[in-house]
Amino acid sequence: MGNLPRNKIDFYGHITDLDGVRGELKTVAAIKNRHEPILPDVVRSFLGLMDYYSRFAKNYAETDCLLMCLTEKNIESECPDIRHKPFDAMKDTIYSAPVLKLPNIGKFR
Repeated sequence: MGNLPRNKIDFYGHITDLDGVRGELKTVAAIKNRHEPILPDVVRSFLGLMDYYSRFAKNYAETDCLLMCLTEKNIESECPDIRHKPFDAMKDTIYSAPVLKLPNIGKFR
């Protein structure tokens, strides 16, 4: 039974099929529908989840840097509007992430 070919494999939040690797649709939809984090601990939790899917996101580090500053104390009093744009941009990037193609191993031999 272990030698049967499969067209799709769900594995730890990723779907691998003949087209390549992508984020699991259920998890990605949950990220898209998530409310904006307010507390620094919740921001850290969100960034941890996003870091797991970072390889699917274009310009992830730039947006991550903007949200990382929200984990510091008293940031709200200094920049009340800093959270909205990067949070929405990160959610949209993950939701519309491309499929990562699998390597063609025979090409390099």
